[in-house]
Amino acid sequence: MPYLDDDIVDLRRDDNTTRQYYWGDEVEIVSQDAKGFRIRILGLNGPLDEGSVRKDTKFRDDALLRLSMVDVQQGDGMILETPGGKRIFVDGGD
Repeated sequence: MPYLDDDIVDLRRDDNTTRQYYWGDEVEIVSQDAKGFRIRILGLNGPLDEGSVRKDTKFRDDALLRLSMVDVQQGDGMILETPGGKRIFVDGGD
């Protein structure tokens, strides 16, 4: 699956509203025409959103290393998501 390779991408939905998505978000390219791409934004449980993006939107094949900080009551934790799809939780608490 490709990933967005631009800092911020404006996705125009069929109802003419716009949402912003960001570098590293996973997408499925549905189609392409002279104006741009029709894409689906993908989440853990499937498609989250669908619409059109400009023709100069960049995509990448490699996933990113993602780091998320979480508060786990007795300290902080970190979730690492590797480009290969593994999730690692690091507990920084007592």
